[in-house]
Amino acid sequence: MTFDTLDAMLNWLAQYRPMYYHYIALDARLTGIRSPSFEESPSGHDGRPLDARIIDMIQDKEELEDKMEEIRLTIAMVKDIRYLSYSILWEKFVMFKTLEEIALMHHYSVDHVKHELYPRAKLDLFRLVQTPHQTTPEQML
Repeated sequence: MTFDTLDAMLNWLAQYRPMYYHYIALDARLTGIRSPSFEESPSGHDGRPLDARIIDMIQDKEELEDKMEEIRLTIAMVKDIRYLSYSILWEKFVMFKTLEEIALMHHYSVDHVKHELYPRAKLDLFRLVQTPHQTTPEQML
């Protein structure tokens, strides 16, 4: 995955949260489904057969799983380069922590996280996804 700008990468990473909540909602709907009724034509509110709606929900859930996994794997790419960058990005985009919470968890000042560590983490990942085959850990430092 490559991006034209840092903002494009951040927007893509930020999609994780709504995808996660959509995934949870789909999972709840799927696990809350009861045994099928044996009426002549079981159908949902949209007139489609219930089985078709369930299949659509399962497919949507699988697509979300794939997209979410891609984001997690992309963030994990920076793990071997600079673990702190990985940790900050993981906590922000996958665990939904604020920069203030991240600063507290890592025993740094909020200003240091906001103005030093988080910007560095974003750039570390951006550089890595732009040239994944050319970047070595030594080049990132």
